[in-house]
Order: sequence, then C-alpha cells, then structure tokens
Amino acid sequence: MCTWCAYTGARPAAPVLWESGKRIEGLWSGIFTGMVTLDDAGLHCAKLRGTTLDWEKRFKLEDFPGTTGLWHSRTGGFGDDDRAHPFTSSDGEVALVSQGHSGVFAGEPQKSFIRYGEMLYEKSWRFPSAKTEDPSGKYPLLFGKFNVHVSEIVCNTIAYFFAQGMAPLDAVQKALSELPEEASSIVIFRKHPGKIFYATTNQSVAAARDRDGIVLSVSSAAFPDRRFHQLPVNSCGMISPDECVIRKLSDRYVVDETIPEGLERQFLQTLARIQPANLAQICDQGLKPLFPKGVMQCCAISTYRTMENLLREGRIEMETSLVPEYNWMRSTFRIAE
Repeated sequence: MCTWCAYTGARPAAPVLWESGKRIEGLWSGIFTGMVTLDDAGLHCAKLRGTTLDWEKRFKLEDFPGTTGLWHSRTGGFGDDDRAHPFTSSDGEVALVSQGHSGVFAGEPQKSFIRYGEMLYEKSWRFPSAKTEDPSGKYPLLFGKFNVHVSEIVCNTIAYFFAQGMAPLDAVQKALSELPEEASSIVIFRKHPGKIFYATTNQSVAAARDRDGIVLSVSSAAFPDRRFHQLPVNSCGMISPDECVIRKLSDRYVVDETIPEGLERQFLQTLARIQPANLAQICDQGLKPLFPKGVMQCCAISTYRTMENLLREGRIEMETSLVPEYNWMRSTFRIAE
C-alpha cells in the first residue's frame, strides 16, 4: 500500500503537496518519494528511492511550478528511482499516482496488464520501470523478458486512450475498468490544467476544500484541520475548484461496504497489545479477521477512518520517524496517556 496527495487551486501546488504529504509519509509507505506538477510548459516530475529527507537533498520545491500536482510515497519493494511514483506517460501527456494492491484480482491483472503492456510496447510506448529481474515476482512480465510496474502500464494505457480521442474521464474509466486492481488512482492531463481525475475500486479517497483550492488524499490525516468528504467506492470522476463530476466506475467491481461491529474496540485492543504499531500491523493483526475473505471489502478504508477518528479525539498518538537501518519513514501509534 502507498500514500498520495493531490492539489489543484490558485496557489503553487508543490508547497501544498509537500505539507500534506509529509503528514502521512509513514502510513503504509515511506520508502519511495515523488512529485509532479503541471503548468503551461508541461509536467514537471522528480522521484527517487528514498524518503522526503532524501528528496529534499536532491530537489527544490521552487523548481516545480504550477497550481496542479500530485505527491506520492511508496512502500518497500524491488527497484530503483524508476519504480517510484508518479509515473508519466511516454508521450508526456499524463501523470499518475496510485495506491492499493491486486486483491481479489491477484491472478487476473497479470493477463490484462501483460496484454495492454505488450500492445503499447509494440506501438512504441516505452516503460522506464522495465527490469529484466524482479525478486518479488509480482509485476507483469512482458514478452517473457522484462517486468514493468503495473501503474506505469495504467498511466500509458490512459494516455493511449486519450490519444485515440477519448475524453480524459472516459480514458481513465476505461483503463481502470479493464486493468482491475483494488486501488485508487489519481491522474492529471497536460492539456487539462486545473483538473484532477480519479478512479477507486474500494480504496480511500478523501477530499477537502483548501482556502483557494481542493486537496485530495488517501487519508484525511493529510489535512487534519479541514472538513472532508469521502469519495464513494467503485467510482471515478473529475474534481476542480469549481466543478465535481462523479460516476460509477464499473459493473465488475462489487464491493461489500459492511462495517463490522466493534471495529474501534478491536483497533484499540490490538494497539494496546502490540504498541507501538504501524497501521499495517493494526490492520493485519487486528482488523482483517473481522472482514469477509475473498471479496472486495472496505477494510483499508475502515482502518483509515478509525485511525483518523481516534487521532482527532486524542485517544491515540502518532509519531513519525526515520528508521535508519532501512532508510524509510515509519508512523507508529500508541494509546494516548
């Protein structure tokens, strides 16, 4: 799982993204870092394998102009800087960040992603994330020779549909319907400044109005002092400071949105038993057993919502710090004293 933020509005996007992103850097992420902004000159993207501390040593926020942009922090995994988000399409038209996992589609995405990836490669679309080896074995293997990050295939597929004449939201909807993941993806188009496009199966997408724009994130902890709205599961849409369009993503995504009773109690009991603990530990060891197996369900969304409510009420505390031996940022929780 990963964390991301998005912004569009009247202010420069980079400082807003950085402020919001650092608040959630250690939640299910903290190892790869990247940001992309958009202005009249096009997309400005910089990413690396490393934390925000590493990013700040190599890049400067003032070098990323524009009032629309995306920020991303990724969990561990195989690869170098090219495996970090954001991904930009090889034609320079689209940028994407995503978070989630294959989930119930663990077998199916390989086939779909390989089919689209090979088709695009044969049409001269290129994938900088391509590697000839992958110890994890989880990325699609194209032509039996090299594996490519799934999100880069999604980004180029969206750009391909857009290049064929599809409207941006139609291109996002078609790509994320035909390349199934239990994920949320955020997209910006070079030719459509000021607009953010999204698609989510059953992952968290929170939206809050900034004083002169819109901020989106996987967690409202990115903007703790603002009221927010949770975007619906199995949806896609376009969001700008002046407009919001939301539609159903796909009939193929059937999500069980039932929230088990006693979720908050189980969260606190699990945390008391293993504290300090990160969000993944609390979810895996305490909350997942409450949810049905083998179906799409809102376990991750419920984990975020419970954590956010307990933080706002002051019943738990969060601390984010660097883990030097792994060079990653980790947020841990404990019961408030």
